[in-house]
Amino acid sequence: MKNLLNLLILLSVSSFNAQCWQKNSGEFGLRNDGTLWKFSYAGYFQDLTVSQFDTDGDWQSISQKASVLALKENGTLWAWGNNFFGQMGNGQAGFDNYINDPAMIGTDTDWAYVCAGNVSSFALKTDGSLWGWGNNSIGQLGIGSNVNMLVPTKIGEASYITVTSGYYNTFAIRNDGTLWAWGYNNIGQLGTGDLISRSVPTQIGLDSDWVSVKAGYNHVVALKSNGTIWAWGSNNNGQLGDGTNINKMSPIQVPIGSGWTKIAASGITFAVIGGQIYNSTSLAIKSDGTLWGWGKLGSGHPATAGTYLFTTSPVQLAVGIPNINNLSDNDTEYMATDTNMYLISKLSDWTSAMQIPCVELSLSPNDLDTLKIYPNPVNNIITITLPHSMVGNPEYVLYNFSGKAVPLKSDNGNIDISRFESGVYALEITIDSNIFHKKIIKN
Repeated sequence: MKNLLNLLILLSVSSFNAQCWQKNSGEFGLRNDGTLWKFSYAGYFQDLTVSQFDTDGDWQSISQKASVLALKENGTLWAWGNNFFGQMGNGQAGFDNYINDPAMIGTDTDWAYVCAGNVSSFALKTDGSLWGWGNNSIGQLGIGSNVNMLVPTKIGEASYITVTSGYYNTFAIRNDGTLWAWGYNNIGQLGTGDLISRSVPTQIGLDSDWVSVKAGYNHVVALKSNGTIWAWGSNNNGQLGDGTNINKMSPIQVPIGSGWTKIAASGITFAVIGGQIYNSTSLAIKSDGTLWGWGKLGSGHPATAGTYLFTTSPVQLAVGIPNINNLSDNDTEYMATDTNMYLISKLSDWTSAMQIPCVELSLSPNDLDTLKIYPNPVNNIITITLPHSMVGNPEYVLYNFSGKAVPLKSDNGNIDISRFESGVYALEITIDSNIFHKKIIKN
């Protein structure tokens, strides 16, 4: 039993699928081989250059806004970039305290999720505990005060599954499916039905079926387990998608039915050229792989002649690009398909996209000949690619935190774990007399 619990906390996992890009955040892209790449531009998002950021190949997750937070496969937490308000979590802060290279935060090895904010930082541990640090001028750290924290500080005793950071406010979903908010609330963006800012987590409504939440600059979008999308806060550019420009202080359902799988909301976009763009955009991916958006679409850069598309109702974007399955997690600059990543939010009309192909960065044969599990964290279906040298029939067993074993059935390497509760599990794979253990995070 003790060994199983250790596995749940300490084991790392690699990700792989048909696309070479696993995740994007801001200027950085994470490949499925665990390498981290940086996207650079010669000018206003023209002449894209992709280069490897460092020599490590064990990155698991990344989040960027003003600063960068990242996780390694061993569960350690790393940061670099802007440290004006202590976002690095290293006990220091200041306008001359910029960190150029990844630096490890503390020595803990049980970090599971990261969320970089504009002036604050947040992370979840494998036990579901939520931690925050950095600027806390309006209570956005949720610790009951307005004192900045220069090291990771635990936010209450509740267990959470995800967190997102807006403009001096924070939103998170607990493991019971309830939605909570705290921080700045000048136009009702906390969704609590009033204009009162909070310094401790405050529940939004009574519903317990929330599965995802994304905060923009002054608006928020959230996804329920039934596939419906809800929004609240500022609606000056139609970013709530209800056909109006009226702000909302409580969640309203975006009138686009159900069947939605991913959401994103833009906030302050820190451009590679150093400027800031205050966007008010909402995006969503439908179960058929199409991308939809509403609000203020387009960049307004000289390269696009200052053109914007304003829409108060959802419209389909990137028409002609099939099987879109992911969006970047903060400023919605990128989307991914089964084969490529695309730059989208810097385009004026949003009907096409700049392709960032995989061909030049294809995986080596050695990378392919290893056990791969993806996506991880996972919502419903997890896919397993076995080493080429193994030809037997694999057996799969999933262990929860209490050590309970549940045999799993595979459909050509695809395993449905949607019935399991959110949390951390150990997957045991037995094939050709070999036994593998991998950590699985179920959203």
